[in-house]
Amino acid sequence: MLTDAESRFEADVPKVLRTEAEVSGTYATAAGKSSLIVSISRPVPGSRNELGSYAYCTGVRPDNECVRVLQPGGGALTARKATKEPGSSDAEWSVVHTRADGAMVGVRVSGAYDDAGEAVGAPTMSIQQITDIARSPVWAPVIAAEPTAAEQVLGLVPALLPGKIQVISRDGDSRSGEFVVQAGGGRHLLTVGVDPAPPGEGQRCPTGPLEWTCAEVTLPDGNPAVVELKRNVDGRVVPLSLTAYRPHGLRIRFEVDAPAAKSTTTYGEFATGAPGLELEELKVIAASPRWDAR
Repeated sequence: MLTDAESRFEADVPKVLRTEAEVSGTYATAAGKSSLIVSISRPVPGSRNELGSYAYCTGVRPDNECVRVLQPGGGALTARKATKEPGSSDAEWSVVHTRADGAMVGVRVSGAYDDAGEAVGAPTMSIQQITDIARSPVWAPVIAAEPTAAEQVLGLVPALLPGKIQVISRDGDSRSGEFVVQAGGGRHLLTVGVDPAPPGEGQRCPTGPLEWTCAEVTLPDGNPAVVELKRNVDGRVVPLSLTAYRPHGLRIRFEVDAPAAKSTTTYGEFATGAPGLELEELKVIAASPRWDAR
């Protein structure tokens, strides 16, 4: 029997924010109670969310078990049996069903515990029962309501960049991305993040003395945005940031940085001077109706 059930899914926000749903509760049998967590997502292939998930048998201790099996129709099933410490009775079993379309349903079940919260044994569900939950068709409508890879930040930003801008690499998670772009004669770092914001909140520059330049602007589609220019110790104007406020409670923040001359990072050597993306170009990207998809 499942008790204390809760669910988390922001169905009324723009699709770019609906990146994960979660259902949790307590499953009780005569052997004890186990906490149950089901997470449903559509991670961008190669992103931190996808590579860092339990969908792969990485970082598994020798005393734990993990098996990943490719499925005939595409996708994979990954089953884990793990304990917090070697020899501990505090266990967690999990199954991740990676569908052929890349969507993931992960189910985690804790080891059984008694009314006092003390671990008393293995989870109250078998791996097969956990697998059945992960593979259930009941999650299909939730997956359909989540953004595809192309509708998330990591997929959307490259599609909206001007044709003269080349994306060298990208990294990030479900709501943010770091893009190394070739623009203005060199490589620059473009960071984009989205988060919910109540309509009307934070759409103006802070009041009082500021150590940076701030301006309130209007996007080409009439929506508000705030531009900030900050100076570092070398006197360079970095980064240029634009925070755009879209309808339905979506806030998008863009930062374009040109690191110091000859600075070498994992991305290679960056350009110096002004950012490679101009403010007007950022405003056009921020005004795209694709951010508002619901």
